[in-house]
Formats: sequence, structure tokens, C-alpha cells
Amino acid sequence: MIAIVIFLALIGALTGLEKASKDKQMGRRAFFGFVSLAWLPLLALASLDLMRLEGTDLNSQNTIVWLAFWFLLMSYPLFTRVTWRLNDVGKGRFWGYLALVPYLNFFVFVYLCLLPTKSEKAEV
Repeated sequence: MIAIVIFLALIGALTGLEKASKDKQMGRRAFFGFVSLAWLPLLALASLDLMRLEGTDLNSQNTIVWLAFWFLLMSYPLFTRVTWRLNDVGKGRFWGYLALVPYLNFFVFVYLCLLPTKSEKAEV
């Protein structure tokens, strides 16, 4: 069941990258706020992993199921915003597809949060 939910989340992410408006843009503050909200469960999961390393016995199966459903709910809106941010900084969709790669996605999101918008580049 978890594999099906994760597969559907991947389909949602790919749909968000493909169907998002090519004209809409998103600034880095708004993008950072949305990404922080979307990745909040990962911080909770990291704290649960630290508790497990300390020897606390946790039922992690429920955690994985809830995390998979969270990603299913957030994949389309998150990757739509990634496309809007890519439009704002003038980068191609390739960066959005790189954000689908586990562990590499963190660096892509940080990169997108740090890039200045086109208008800020023109002012400098």
C-alpha cells in the first residue's frame, strides 16, 4: 500500500511540474515559506529517528504511512510551486526533475531558495 501511495505522489509531482503555468512566478520568501511547511514532517521524522537511535521503542510503521500520505497530498502543490520558482529565476524544468531525486532534492530546494529573482538580477 505504501508503494502505491508513493507512486501516486510521484505522479502528482510530475503532473505539478508539467501542468504548472509557465507565466506564473514565485518569489524566494514565499517559496521558502511553502517549502518549510511541506518539509515540516521530515523534521518530525528525523526527531523520531533520533529517539529510535537512543533506544526508544517506537512503532515506525504508522509514521511511514502518515508520511507517505503527507507526500501524496503535498506533491502536486509543492512541485507546482517549484515550477513557479523556476520561472521566476529563469531556470529550466530540468531543475524540477532533479528535485525528484532523493537526497539531491534538498540541495535543489536550498539552491532555489537562495537564487535571486530576475528583477533582482536586473537591479544589481
